[in-house]
Amino acid sequence: SLAIADATTLNISGDATFTSGGETFTSITAINVTNTAGTTLTTALDAGVAYSGGAGADAILIGSTTKAITMGGGNDTVTTSTAAVGTGGSVNAGDGTADKIIMSDTLAAGADGSPVFNSKFSGFEVLQISDAFIEDALDVEGLNDVSTVILAAGVSGTAAINNIASGGTVQFNADGAATPALTIAVDSSVVSATDT
Repeated sequence: SLAIADATTLNISGDATFTSGGETFTSITAINVTNTAGTTLTTALDAGVAYSGGAGADAILIGSTTKAITMGGGNDTVTTSTAAVGTGGSVNAGDGTADKIIMSDTLAAGADGSPVFNSKFSGFEVLQISDAFIEDALDVEGLNDVSTVILAAGVSGTAAINNIASGGTVQFNADGAATPALTIAVDSSVVSATDT
């Protein structure tokens, strides 16, 4: 773990994977990563901490950030406890091809119906629902138009995933309820035999 009391900027460099848990960043306002192998921080960043990621696969946790979060290269992971950033906040997944955002079913269901999420969160290709997917009709176009949805706890009840791209993926990491029902609607499948 890291405990930093007075410094305002944390720089993480190197060419080996770096993982830290239980961080205490009393006065940190910016984290800059140039590590090329990937950095994982397991304590949620304070709202006033800016993050600039490196070339590796970074992983962080955030809340209602009021700063710019830019994940950089690599297939990064952002776990968020909110679907709305604070004033001045933004989250850019960077240049990876499988950048993942992890959120609860409730957050996803509340975010997909308006343009607000896509105006503040950008560049994610993968959505992971961290808990049971419960009786929602999720429109992935409102969630960065992700092409992969991971249901970490499976489906509980009757649910739907709408407007996923042709060739997209829905992955089940758990069985969920005994008799779940999930409908998957592919984007433009109603109007075109070859979806786009």
